[in-house]
Formats: sequence, C-alpha cells, structure tokens
Amino acid sequence: MVQYRINAIFLGPPGAGKGTQAELISKHYSLQHISTGELFRKESESKTAVGVKIRSIMERGELVPDEIVFEVVKKNLFFGENYNGFLLDGFPRNILQAEMLAHFLEQNNEFLSAVINFIVPKEMLVMRLLQRRFCPVCGKNYNLQTLPPKNDNLCDICNVELVKRPDDNIETITTRIEMYYTNTEPLVEYYKSKELLHEVDATGSVEHVFVLLKNLFDNGFYKNKK
Repeated sequence: MVQYRINAIFLGPPGAGKGTQAELISKHYSLQHISTGELFRKESESKTAVGVKIRSIMERGELVPDEIVFEVVKKNLFFGENYNGFLLDGFPRNILQAEMLAHFLEQNNEFLSAVINFIVPKEMLVMRLLQRRFCPVCGKNYNLQTLPPKNDNLCDICNVELVKRPDDNIETITTRIEMYYTNTEPLVEYYKSKELLHEVDATGSVEHVFVLLKNLFDNGFYKNKK
C-alpha cells in the first residue's frame, strides 16, 4: 500500500478507461477522486446558469472553457486534516489548465506527484465509447464491451434498463477524440519534461489495467514524497 500522500493525474483520450480505473485506484488507496465529467454532469443537472451552459457545451461535443473547468475543480478539491491525496480524471485538458493547477497547489503547499498516460489506439476508443451505458436511477456506469452488467442491459443495483448518454454518438465521439489530440496531447510532453509522466498500456481488460496501475503505485513510482 502507498505510505505517502500522492496527488496524481490520469491522462488519456475519451474511452481510454480513466474513469473506471480512477474509481478503483482512488478507492483502493483512499484518494480523493475528482472526475470533471461527473462534476459537469452534476452541475448541468442542477440547472444553474453555469450548469445549463456546461450542458449545452457538452451536448455539442465541445470542451468547457478553462475558467469554468478550473472553478468547478477548485470547488470540489479539499485539503483537510485527513487528506491522503487526490486523483484527477479529466483535468487538466491543456497547458493553461496545467499551469492553473500548479499555481493552485503551490498556494496550498501541495505538489503533483505523478501523471499516468493511458495508451489506447483511436479505433478502439470509438468502439468503447459507443458501448458505454449508465443507470438512469443510481448513475452507475457500464460498458457493454469492457465492463458489462451481470444481466443483459440491466443495472446490477437497480435492475432497470441501462441507457446511453446524449453525447455518446459517433459524431460527438469523433469530435471529442480529435479535440483531445489537438488540445490535450501536448500535456504528454509538458509533464514528460517535468519527469512526472508514466505510460500504461490500457488496451487490456479492466482487471489487467488495474493490476498494472497498482504495481506502479505499490512500487513508489511517484516523486516528491512527503
């Protein structure tokens, strides 16, 4: 088990499996899981001015503006007495956001320990995203290919029929993947230059990728230990 505080980022295109692995890893190591996708969905469901704007942007397959993203993340990231570290999933998405995060951490006497880049071919990403489903009652996420429910298209918890998110269509998926490679992939070189980057082959099963990640965490791959 990890014996030091660790603040990590999961980096990778839509469909790479970051969300699923972030849930598993954060639970295993008692890390605070910050998923911008989930935060945006909660904001949009709240129907506030910011939430309505976020929903409109997401349904078009576009990226939420940096300032809005950062404010949502800051609002949900807490450094308390029992703080054990965080795992960011979906943030930062570009160099500007990375610099915003670095400044915010410095202000709070914190540090970034590691960035893990999920490697998956583009064709596999599209196939995975088209197979995503979620429960409209409890919100649990599934993937008919990589993380299927026990019963055909029914939630394991609520036993209701799973549905697709509005933005999980071929047009929006293609736009999101292309925008990732244009806007977010430069972060790979950015974090590599800071000696924080680690790469993981994320083409395997959920169980296999979890083992790869767990080996990294258990072997102390992160830097700046406190």
